[in-house]
Amino acid sequence: MNSVHQSVRPVFPKGIILGSAISACNMVGLSTLNALLVLYATHQLHISVKQAYVIYAAFGALYYCTALLGGYLGDRYDYKLAIFLGGILTSIGGFLLIVPSIAYLLAGLAFFIMGCSLIVPNLYCLLGKLYAKDDQNRESGFTIVYALTNLGGAVAAFAVGFIAEKYSFATAFFATACVLIIAFLLFALGHHRFDFYSDAKTPVYKSQINLHNILYTAGSIALAVPLLVLLLHYAKISNILMLILGAVTFIALIILSSKEKKQIRIKFLLFLTFLVIGIAFWSLYMLAPSALVIFIQHNVNRQIGSVTIPTGSMYGLNPLFVLIFGPIVSFCLVWLTKRHIKISLPAKFSIGIVSMGIGYLLLAFGILSANSLGYTLIWWVVLSYFFQSSGELFIAPTSYAMVGTLCPAHLEGLMMGVFRLSIGVSGAFSGFLAAATIPKTQNITSPLASNHVFLHAFMLYGGITLGIGIAVLLFAPWFKKMGQSAK
Repeated sequence: MNSVHQSVRPVFPKGIILGSAISACNMVGLSTLNALLVLYATHQLHISVKQAYVIYAAFGALYYCTALLGGYLGDRYDYKLAIFLGGILTSIGGFLLIVPSIAYLLAGLAFFIMGCSLIVPNLYCLLGKLYAKDDQNRESGFTIVYALTNLGGAVAAFAVGFIAEKYSFATAFFATACVLIIAFLLFALGHHRFDFYSDAKTPVYKSQINLHNILYTAGSIALAVPLLVLLLHYAKISNILMLILGAVTFIALIILSSKEKKQIRIKFLLFLTFLVIGIAFWSLYMLAPSALVIFIQHNVNRQIGSVTIPTGSMYGLNPLFVLIFGPIVSFCLVWLTKRHIKISLPAKFSIGIVSMGIGYLLLAFGILSANSLGYTLIWWVVLSYFFQSSGELFIAPTSYAMVGTLCPAHLEGLMMGVFRLSIGVSGAFSGFLAAATIPKTQNITSPLASNHVFLHAFMLYGGITLGIGIAVLLFAPWFKKMGQSAK
């Protein structure tokens, strides 16, 4: 039996660990690309820093926005089918990246993007179905999944940084491809272990894998992958189109919400409002694998004792901090819930956005205290990543969980995709933010020539983000009033 007929569920029901393991292995692929893509493009393929930023921005934007398509296919045809086919695609993409060629790079990214678009939103939808919609433990469950997922990200980033430096980028990509195959096998062999919630009002999810659904999903994939290659090839145009798509989608969803009942419409508008607010967080979050990588590579003293930390491995600080502090945050939320104390959604967003702003302001202070050669101490970067990751623990799990609490049940998969589309828009926007950190002389390798540009950018980005976070907190009573009117 694949369901339990009870109103009370444990905090971490059966299926959470399997889902976390699959997500962790899949995260290895994303973490590898976040850590190495810009370095690989500039060092191995000899692409300019500016073009590498544009490609990464397009990759980040498409990675997240295509979840809209993946969520739709999962809703329309079947969640499990989408995840199964996604696992095949990410594995193919991982192996294509091994070949040192721009053409293979773009093809590998396209396969990986499409595979993740099928896996991520639909896996989170399956995990969401382990809980009742009003279960107060839902957010804690998503927080622990998110934290465990980052185990894969942390191990991958630290490992591939050293592997790429000691051996080659190809070796790092090969190891990543093997882990992606493991993710596929875990789901293929263990998908029946998800123990879905059901009661008199909530029918249990039943898989619908048949020839009709397979053909339509596979056909959509066959059309999407070549289009993704084309968009990555024309990355700058792709980023502009992404911003336009975000605006059009936002308007379309407002129109869609106007056709719903008042209570549903208010919740829907709250959901959209927080997606827009979250762009302030995600835009700076998406700078870490691009502009921050180049800053660390050329402007930071990465020496700790007798060891020089590879630039790629520094990205592992983000998932490592999430892994360490995720369970602590989850435990605290459960502890507070049991005592009938709940941190409001606006408060969580405010904490997350303020933390991100502080993270970038700390980098600016690090530049101000740089040595005579212009090098910033590595500990400023560590501290910055700590605040960035702390903010992520409040923003990301809350955003995933609010899909189930603020959106109609029949649109959950699609809205999970919309949430990730908002991150994609942030990714495209981050490409323009990253380009602003390149000195006019193009002498990106000299800290004395580029420090003033990074200083101005980090101060500006951090200050604006900090202000947005404070504004969200000030408007919290208004958001609360809207939420109460929807009950």
